[in-house]
Amino acid sequence: MNRESNASIELRFTWPSTVILKESSCVYFLFPLHATKECHSVGDFIREGVKNTLNLHPTLFPISPFQKKYLRLSKLTAMNFPENLKYTKDHEWVLVNGNTATIGITDFAQSELGDIVYVEIETEGDSLDKEAVFGTVEAVKTVSDLFMPVSGKVTEFNNGLTKNPESVNKDPYGTGWMIKVEMSNAAQANELLSAADYKKLIGVDA
Repeated sequence: MNRESNASIELRFTWPSTVILKESSCVYFLFPLHATKECHSVGDFIREGVKNTLNLHPTLFPISPFQKKYLRLSKLTAMNFPENLKYTKDHEWVLVNGNTATIGITDFAQSELGDIVYVEIETEGDSLDKEAVFGTVEAVKTVSDLFMPVSGKVTEFNNGLTKNPESVNKDPYGTGWMIKVEMSNAAQANELLSAADYKKLIGVDA
């Protein structure tokens, strides 16, 4: 094992292809196609398994464009896109049940946004057209509009997101749902993307 040390930063190379970067309490692992981070002991990391993709500091360990491509693909492949849902190009998902559509943002969307700190939806009771803005979601570094996948009346807002907006990150298709809509034109749901089409849109099959 080769080792280089710089203050609190420790960089280890283990045969054949694992790199371990330890900085304070954070341990970073770089495998051939994965880079992961767990802020625990090495033992905790091994037990918990691979969870998060990250970019290592370029001055410590440069990553080539080829590696970055596969890091991204690896992250995307690990995401969840349920087959029973419909999707939009704006990264909303839709669960259709009769004339009611339950709507939220996709696993890809929450991952791109990062830690979500606030969900603002003040359109409950309003009738909105397809692609109209029905609210916003605020992450640590950005704010993003939320778009109606179908036309209809917003009948319910997930009040649980007021106190727990992080539910959108943790469970985007479950407790992180955002609104329910009474569709005025149910046929619009047929125009939405399938899971397979949405994966192509975000580059999972690239």
